[in-house]
Amino acid sequence: MANLVISDPHLAHTNVIEYCNRPFKDADEMDETIIRNWNSVARAEDIVYCLGDLAYGRGSKEKLKLYLPHLNGRIILIRGNHDRETVTWYKRYGIEEVHGGEYWRYKPYVLLSHRPYPTKHPTINIHGHIHNNLQCIEPRNVYVNVSAEVINYTPIDLDELIEKVRRGEY
Repeated sequence: MANLVISDPHLAHTNVIEYCNRPFKDADEMDETIIRNWNSVARAEDIVYCLGDLAYGRGSKEKLKLYLPHLNGRIILIRGNHDRETVTWYKRYGIEEVHGGEYWRYKPYVLLSHRPYPTKHPTINIHGHIHNNLQCIEPRNVYVNVSAEVINYTPIDLDELIEKVRRGEY
């Protein structure tokens, strides 16, 4: 079983293509690519942490109802600023867990959050929200951006990422 992570897929969101210079002609092509990439790395038993903004825009709720049953893995959603449905709604369509609030602690020294989250203790903060901006490093914390644009629209192995950060390779 693998633990995978991705943030800000923005399924069904036409305007994100222009905002973030995504290489797609339209939202349908983008959605097909993200779903195909997701399923190419996620198996049914894997956990996929989505760090927010799973979908957005007009018609996204209806499209998400169609897409969720086709996404591999046990999805844990850490809500982003565009994830506005109820916990019950997300669970009805296949999300295993929904977490709100500022962040969710993955390990004692690892936070998963939608936005970069400042802390008082040394932490690896894996986040999204800033889209195609690069990771930023503070003296105390390491911020790792896993927005879809910077990870080739494909969930990545969370535990491998953490080890790379700990070894100074990321």
